[in-house]
Amino acid sequence: FPGGTLALGVDGNHLFKYERGAVITKDGFQIAPALDRAGQLELLSAFYSYPNWRGNAFANYSFGAQNLRVDFRYVGSMHDRNHDLDPGTAVVPAKVDAYEQFDLTYRLTVFDNTTFTAAGQNDLDKEASFAYSQYNYDYTTANPLGRAYASGVKVRVVPSIASPRR
Repeated sequence: FPGGTLALGVDGNHLFKYERGAVITKDGFQIAPALDRAGQLELLSAFYSYPNWRGNAFANYSFGAQNLRVDFRYVGSMHDRNHDLDPGTAVVPAKVDAYEQFDLTYRLTVFDNTTFTAAGQNDLDKEASFAYSQYNYDYTTANPLGRAYASGVKVRVVPSIASPRR
């Protein structure tokens, strides 16, 4: 790439099914039927969140002592087992919308031992999707903070090797 190096990456997965067997007591009484948890979440008692789709992608461009990286994170929509859209039927679960987040990080290295970093998380200020939970969002997959910034300085100190005293 002209003047630097471009690295691209992507990873993701699709959860086809996540079957849980029936919950049965020691005495043989069924407490809950078998359930396919793929594409569903339940954050009030069972504490799980299994989106069908999730993925990450990044683009990293380094040029000399500078580095610029963009990250994208995606979590697919899910059915919320904590709440039914029609409580009278208890059949249609509420939907938790998909969640996307972009992050941007800039790094500058000087003197071979000092690195300055500036980062923005959730740069598009995407709100976490509403879910019926203690915090009103899916705390296992989403970011509730909105846009956040961070900066830092890292100095690597290498001790000198002194000659032994006589």
